[in-house]
Amino acid sequence: MNQLVSIITPAYNRADFIESAIESLLAQTHRNIEIIVIDDGSTDDTRQKLEQYIAGGLIKYFHQHNQGPGVARNTGIENASGEFIYFLDSDDTIDHNAIEKLVSEANKNPWADIVYSRAQFCNEVTGEVFELKYYPAEGQIFYDLLIEGNRFPTGTYLVKRASIKNIRFNND
Repeated sequence: MNQLVSIITPAYNRADFIESAIESLLAQTHRNIEIIVIDDGSTDDTRQKLEQYIAGGLIKYFHQHNQGPGVARNTGIENASGEFIYFLDSDDTIDHNAIEKLVSEANKNPWADIVYSRAQFCNEVTGEVFELKYYPAEGQIFYDLLIEGNRFPTGTYLVKRASIKNIRFNND
């Protein structure tokens, strides 16, 4: 299946990293994506770094005054049209087949509202992996998330749009 995936990337003063994030998204093996960048009031060259992608129609770009990443993600959700939603922070990158794998898992488990993967944390200068995390969870995890809080790093989960349409992030 080739479902549309909306990828939401909030950005605030990320001129040094935003191109790497966008390039990792454009390199995805799952090609049916829309990349939505929410510039949360950047005062650096974030917009200029994105200009080639905006002009080429490769990303949808929205600028708002600074309200925090939660509000930026909500703006992205409001402007998403994909069957699935994926969040990638503007200083992160993902493997070239990450979206394909997540969509495949979602299709294998149609009852699941969210699927997720492990995360690697790397030194931004050397690229050295210093932490590999995986948070095993399955079944009805909603209560656990309410009690324990969200234990899934941003950039590891894919959510069905139908499931997230009434959920909003906050900045707390």
